[in-house]
Amino acid sequence: MSVLIDIFSIIGEVLFIILRATWWIVVPVFLFNKVKPLYRFDKVLQYFRGLEFILLEIKLPPDVLKTPKAMENVMAGLHGAWTDLNFRDRWIKGEVQDQFSLEMVGTNGEPHFYIRCQAKQRNFVESRIYSQYPDAELEEAEDYTKNLPPDIPNKDYDLWGSDFIVNNLQWYPIRTYFDFEDPEEERRLDPISQLAEMIVQMQDGEHLWIQLIISPILIEVKGKWKEAVDKVLGKEKPAPIGIIAEAADFIRDIWLVLVEGKEPLGRRQSIIKEPKKMLELTPGEREAIEAIEQKNSKVGFFTSIRGVYIGRRDVMNKANIAGMHGFFRQYANQNLNSFRPDSKTFPKSSFVFFPNTRKQIRKRRIMMAYRGRMLGFLSKPYFLNVEELASLFHLPGRVVTAPMMPRTPSRRAEPPRGLPT
Repeated sequence: MSVLIDIFSIIGEVLFIILRATWWIVVPVFLFNKVKPLYRFDKVLQYFRGLEFILLEIKLPPDVLKTPKAMENVMAGLHGAWTDLNFRDRWIKGEVQDQFSLEMVGTNGEPHFYIRCQAKQRNFVESRIYSQYPDAELEEAEDYTKNLPPDIPNKDYDLWGSDFIVNNLQWYPIRTYFDFEDPEEERRLDPISQLAEMIVQMQDGEHLWIQLIISPILIEVKGKWKEAVDKVLGKEKPAPIGIIAEAADFIRDIWLVLVEGKEPLGRRQSIIKEPKKMLELTPGEREAIEAIEQKNSKVGFFTSIRGVYIGRRDVMNKANIAGMHGFFRQYANQNLNSFRPDSKTFPKSSFVFFPNTRKQIRKRRIMMAYRGRMLGFLSKPYFLNVEELASLFHLPGRVVTAPMMPRTPSRRAEPPRGLPT
């Protein structure tokens, strides 16, 4: 027993000496890791305040004969905004990759489609859309969010809103427009139709807003999606040895040398399980691997999705909140990925302490986040490729026959001249 006490005393003295000698390194590193995100966020806010944004409304042509594949090509074109940012750009200037906001809006029973971008990128965005939808029209519009009081919720208006996040790893795909398509036009389904029909049935004083904030990514996801494939295969990385296990090994070796006079055993090794072979995979696992590889073969964007339903208190219909959930659940593939509201962002009735105050704070925060249109403001963004984004946001075709769907009165002969190619 006295030997054990001496061993623990030696270990304690050694740890104390190490901490006393290195505190001036450990403490600054700890504080730096806490302050760094705040510094970066402040720099990004300053950068955004210096940018000029515009909101472009897309007026639909009389007939959209194209599938969402056309919008996928538009998204691939927008991906050209990606640029390589160095250390000075990120940490001194506060720059981030360019961001676009794709918005589907229902106001007083009328659906609208918008794209928000920097003013200097207007020609860049318009040329991408006209290249695929030459009969559409784009007009600069006022920010519709400013048509409502800034202090919502208030005595006249109430709201519900949330960020929508993915249920599985971001490398797993959702259902895309390929799953809704049929060779025959009459049998083709358009997921936008559910949203359009819900909007046109809303009354004056009801507003349904959905925004997809996207920012192009390139090198950030290179190879990372393979982690999802390794998970399906059951491939494990060597588990790091924790500090407790390290200390236990150290004490064990001291005991073996000083008390029993034996050789030390050294550091323990992690036991790695052999991954599955392809023939051992179930059909669902093989499908998951193929879907992950297919998703990550296309370029994509970091994405934040936010939905808000606002209504005057005398006409607010909470069934429209369920309708918003239903719109996103169309894209669910239970074996791969799906969307769900982020519980950290929407107003809940299950708060134990100060429930009414906390609900009001969350409502104000989601409204502020929607108006601010910043990527990752409330929840962590995730990767969606151009095919998934086109499935969520595209110009509805002839199968969507909502009576209030805004369309241009006649076909355009050609897109405006002077646009860059």
